[in-house]
Amino acid sequence: MIRLLQIPVLLAAATPAAAQEAAPPASGGLGGLGGLLGGGLPSIGKVGAGNAAGVIGYCIKNNYLSQANAGSVLSRLTGRQAVTTSPGYAAGQSGVLQAGDQALPLADLKGQLRTKLCNLALKRGASLLGR
Repeated sequence: MIRLLQIPVLLAAATPAAAQEAAPPASGGLGGLGGLLGGGLPSIGKVGAGNAAGVIGYCIKNNYLSQANAGSVLSRLTGRQAVTTSPGYAAGQSGVLQAGDQALPLADLKGQLRTKLCNLALKRGASLLGR
């Protein structure tokens, strides 16, 4: 198990090209967080609807995603029963991505990696709407 304090070391070693090569395809073609972060986290496919919605809201609020691109997905997710009352939603709104039993504060990430994770959360949210 990787502790959150170890993640910055892993992030420094991960390059966008290496992340793409190392990421195993997940359902819906979303890629895995494990590949993005040097094997440190499970697939984005383990992010629930509540957490995805919360993270999308956090990303919009902090200008990592645009309202024009993400607002519809956020609105549709938050309109679902129990999404906004889930613990994952509250964590996501505070900027914590939860994948399985592990958590990653987006504030600990820099630049393009944070934006990439926001985009992955948006794709995950959209894929959950397609079910």
